[in-house]
Amino acid sequence: MLKKVTLDPKDVAFIRTAEQMKTKDAKSLREEFQYGAKTAVNKEILGNLVRKSKEIVERVEIALNS
Repeated sequence: MLKKVTLDPKDVAFIRTAEQMKTKDAKSLREEFQYGAKTAVNKEILGNLVRKSKEIVERVEIALNS
């Protein structure tokens, strides 16, 4: 049986924004970080992305398990 999960419009906007930021595949990103000259990552932005992603995944898991 398929369950329908309703996401908050803010969550949908976040997912769309994150998707737009993904311009390269995982291998290209890994190579850029491993071999590229850029060594710094904005830790605050990265932390916010990880936190928000975890929140969305948790809400979806709860909805699917209820």
